Amino acid sequence: MRDSVWKASTVAWRLAPSSRLFLSASGKGFEITPYGEAGQRRFRYRRIQETYCKLFRYADFKQVTALTARHAVADRLYTRGADEAQVGLLLGIAERSAAREPFSRRQQTMEELTRELV
Repeated sequence: MRDSVWKASTVAWRLAPSSRLFLSASGKGFEITPYGEAGQRRFRYRRIQETYCKLFRYADFKQVTALTARHAVADRLYTRGADEAQVGLLLGIAERSAAREPFSRRQQTMEELTRELV
């Protein structure tokens, strides 16, 4: 019963998938602007990156950037068994090869591969 009460109470605090994670002081979402050549799906989101930098600085995370955080998330997703399409979806990468190249799977050590093998 305790589990069902906990689950019911956490549903109210979940983010709506279509809602914005960060809002500006005016209550509007941060601007995301397309750039690059026609047909490319490239976007610039400077205010969101600045917000992440502030969060990392307030948390006293040394040398953490939005890119290093994305790499860490991709590595953890791969460790959990995600494929390139799933990593791309969660990180907002449209093309599978674009998720494969910058967020390639980390090679595990022999110790990691053989731990609890038998």
